[in-house]
Amino acid sequence: MHTRIEEIRKSKGLKKNEFAHMLEITQQSYTNYSQGKRTIPTDLSIKIKQLFNISIDWLLTGEGVLFFKVNSTKDNIINNLNKLNESQLKCVDSFIEFEINKKQKI
Repeated sequence: MHTRIEEIRKSKGLKKNEFAHMLEITQQSYTNYSQGKRTIPTDLSIKIKQLFNISIDWLLTGEGVLFFKVNSTKDNIINNLNKLNESQLKCVDSFIEFEINKKQKI
């Protein structure tokens, strides 16, 4: 399983520290998991599944498909928001507020 979390990270184009931050773990913990020095806890596996829309079967066994098809625009937006840093999220939030206010004025 440890090699598969590296595959997820690389497929998303994330640096190790970015991936660890998204999982709310230290970079050292991520390194230990990705190198197979520590077993990935169940709760972290579930978090990876939810954040990246990953097949839990694939994550645990390597069988099946890696990513589930994103079902909606809303799911796609949420997945993309999870990749942004705090500054980028503030910009997105400002844009959303602008669009909402613009719609209310019409």
